[in-house]
Amino acid sequence: MQLTAVIVDDERHSLESTCILIRRFCPCVSVVGQALTPEKGIELIDTLKPGLVILDITMPRMSGLKLLQKLTFSGFRLILTTACDMNPLPSWNGNKVDCLLKPFDPGELIEAVNRIP
Repeated sequence: MQLTAVIVDDERHSLESTCILIRRFCPCVSVVGQALTPEKGIELIDTLKPGLVILDITMPRMSGLKLLQKLTFSGFRLILTTACDMNPLPSWNGNKVDCLLKPFDPGELIEAVNRIP
């Protein structure tokens, strides 16, 4: 089964490299949307209703965690990305959230995706 994904990251190179890694190493995931701003991320997530969101925590104007609070659609699995170590890890819809420390390698991304039921 194909899992659709939206990637939200304010750094273009991180957004593009995450998309490339998903396409190359996670064939069960189809990237249907990419956003460089939290506002665009909210629009894409609420419109496209993906099964997975890969979300940068630290963005200008609005953090990834604040973005989550503004969504109307919440029926997705979540992988957070950050340049800073984050403890404790939050949960989303009752599920433990994977948090990938940038720059992450393909193996870490594959493991996080494989934990999605």
